Amino acid sequence: MRVKNRPRQRRPHTGALGLALNSRSRVYGSQTSARAELWAVILALEKCAGFKSMEISTRSEYAIRSVVYYAARNDACGWRCTNGDLLKVLIGLIKFRTAPVHFCHIKKETAAK
Repeated sequence: MRVKNRPRQRRPHTGALGLALNSRSRVYGSQTSARAELWAVILALEKCAGFKSMEISTRSEYAIRSVVYYAARNDACGWRCTNGDLLKVLIGLIKFRTAPVHFCHIKKETAAK
């Protein structure tokens, strides 16, 4: 997953080893790839200043669809859905921000022939 602050000029080597923004963390609860994808978005939102526009580029269709398409329905149902605990936190962080958050899907690379 790549996180970019939009107002500034795009910088090379974002996400490279040794950068201060890199982090690692254990996902609480069950250890699934879906939870890890949501947790990565939460960590990115926590690290980026709330007054700066943000783009989250990820290969995770699950994370994007959970936020963009299903969040309102899951909120109305009291977050009684798979990974509702993480989605509630994630949506809360987005609502708290004063600048927009953009999600961009990175298509999987085609297999080498």
